[in-house]
Amino acid sequence: MTAAEVADWMVLQLAERATLYQSTVASHVARENRELVYRNKNGNWALDKTVLAAFRAKTPGDEIVWSRSSQLWRHRRPNDKPGRQQR
Repeated sequence: MTAAEVADWMVLQLAERATLYQSTVASHVARENRELVYRNKNGNWALDKTVLAAFRAKTPGDEIVWSRSSQLWRHRRPNDKPGRQQR
């Protein structure tokens, strides 16, 4: 599984559901290709920057946002602030 394939999978997941947790993606990727994940300072699985860059490229614009507090990607809501990263 490549970074582009992970990004494609993430796009498909978000087409089917409202949210996509980083932990869900990282667990899925860890089973397929450990080189695309790492343990962050809190000991949780996180995605390699190449995966995040591929995902950003496949989801241009501002329809998908990153909820930092919930550690998930979701579809933009009317009350969201400008930008991709939300609290």
